[in-house]
Amino acid sequence: MFEDIKESLQENTGAKLYNFIELKDDVLYIWNSLENCLFCLNLKHLEEHPDNTPYQVSSFL
Repeated sequence: MFEDIKESLQENTGAKLYNFIELKDDVLYIWNSLENCLFCLNLKHLEEHPDNTPYQVSSFL
């Protein structure tokens, strides 16, 4: 996930929302302003299964 989001965190696209990172209830949310999508990662699952933790991508058009 962090490899996917690295570019958008370094670049200001002129979007009103960028570099948004939030942690709530053991879920990490990161906004990708280049692709207009939200990455979500369950940190509790990551702690229990470090080698097999998928993350969710929600696209907004």
